[in-house]
Amino acid sequence: MSDETYQALRAAVNIARFDQIRCVSTPKRLLIQRGHAPEHVYEAVQAWAEYEKGKRGALAGKSGD
Repeated sequence: MSDETYQALRAAVNIARFDQIRCVSTPKRLLIQRGHAPEHVYEAVQAWAEYEKGKRGALAGKSGD
């Protein structure tokens, strides 16, 4: 992951966390408005989605513990 993508990912997480935003279109729009390149925003959102998908999978595996 490039530094630019990492910065976009970090900004997206902060926007979602601090503004309590639940839909992905708002952070994407805000990130682009704040100067992040669309390709980095897309890559960041993809990375975040994969992280969340993996986290849910790990939690589902622990349900029997």
